[in-house]
Amino acid sequence: MRSFVTMLCSMLALGLLLVLGGCNRTTQGQNIPDDDDTSGADDDDTGDDDTGSGDDDTGSGDDDTSTSDCIDDSYEDNESIDTAASVGTGSYPALAICDDDDDYFSINLDAGDTITIDVVFSNGEGDIDARLLDGSETTLASGTSVDDDESVGPYTVETAGAYYIMVHLYADDGEVAGNSYTLNIAVVVGTGDDDDTIGDDDTVGDDDTVGDDDTVGDDDTAGGTDTDGDTIDDSIDNCP
Repeated sequence: MRSFVTMLCSMLALGLLLVLGGCNRTTQGQNIPDDDDTSGADDDDTGDDDTGSGDDDTGSGDDDTSTSDCIDDSYEDNESIDTAASVGTGSYPALAICDDDDDYFSINLDAGDTITIDVVFSNGEGDIDARLLDGSETTLASGTSVDDDESVGPYTVETAGAYYIMVHLYADDGEVAGNSYTLNIAVVVGTGDDDDTIGDDDTVGDDDTVGDDDTVGDDDTAGGTDTDGDTIDDSIDNCP
């Protein structure tokens, strides 16, 4: 009789454990429901509607579809004139522009140089604008269309110095955060001025100190009308 009672108590205890264990599993299952993501592992916050795999959303009910943030290029941080990346003529592929993160590039030009800037990109992934600035950040030329690619210039600078190219993401409309682009820079070197201290119409450099209308370099020290160039002062030129 005692054995039967002992066995009966053991069975009741086992049943109680199973009931309690089942309740615990049910409670735990209710504490970690899955959201409505359609693919991939995520952080399963309740009620979000993410569709991308591996997202890092932590708030409920968000609608993010991107799996990563905008990735900058190797020229960062070039977000202002003070931190502009130095460039020259040529092509710079595989660049990236992010929202609220303009790209600045600096280039040294001589007086009379003519610069043309082309920014090549897909407008469907994000509308990019470009500007040529001087040292005071005044816009000298710009490209602000709503199509693929932007062209700035050709623009001829009047003074030598540093000039700046600003690339701006006007609208980030694509599926991927930010946009990629290629920057092409071409410069036609100007003839520049000669060594006169006052402007003239010389087409070849000379050592005049006063403007004249010579078309061939000479060593005149005063304005004259020589057109064939000589090595003596025109004040005694053409003497009888």
